[in-house]
Amino acid sequence: MTVAVAGRPAAPVLARRPLARAAAVAAIVGVIAAVVANAQQIQVAEAAASRPILAVVLGQAVHVPGSNRVFYPNHTGVGLRSLQITSLCSVTPLILPILALGVLAALQRRFSPLRVVVVTGSLVLGLVVVNIARIAMICIATRHWGPGGFELTHRVVGSALIMAAMAASLVAGARLLSSQASR
Repeated sequence: MTVAVAGRPAAPVLARRPLARAAAVAAIVGVIAAVVANAQQIQVAEAAASRPILAVVLGQAVHVPGSNRVFYPNHTGVGLRSLQITSLCSVTPLILPILALGVLAALQRRFSPLRVVVVTGSLVLGLVVVNIARIAMICIATRHWGPGGFELTHRVVGSALIMAAMAASLVAGARLLSSQASR
């Protein structure tokens, strides 16, 4: 496979730094495989990561090790309510396209393989943090406003937040990679 870059003759994709480029591709593909294979454990980790935020804001939160649920005080003031992190609420469907784009960028000879790995990892980390904040926001709104708070934050605000974070990460990634390519 050859790639032509503005004004330069076509060259094989892995022509510049072939070992580093192949290692970057292999590393990102390995992460993709690990994410797909461990999707359930990622949900558990997201529930566990939201617990400290909820404990600070709501005064109490519980996560049972191995569970994809986080428990927090009910809006009635009596008992606990739980939020289950499902496959659709998890960060997994969000990071897979970012990782796939990272593989494609790593194959482009105009981008440094190390820079592609760092930018891809940073974007994934940013989406994980935003999703954990979204989970905490849903729990906090449900605690204060009951089921109406859940519906509002889960369906409207949470979706808008995630779409904005995804768009921002794509723009940031493109800018970070293109700034290096233009040098």
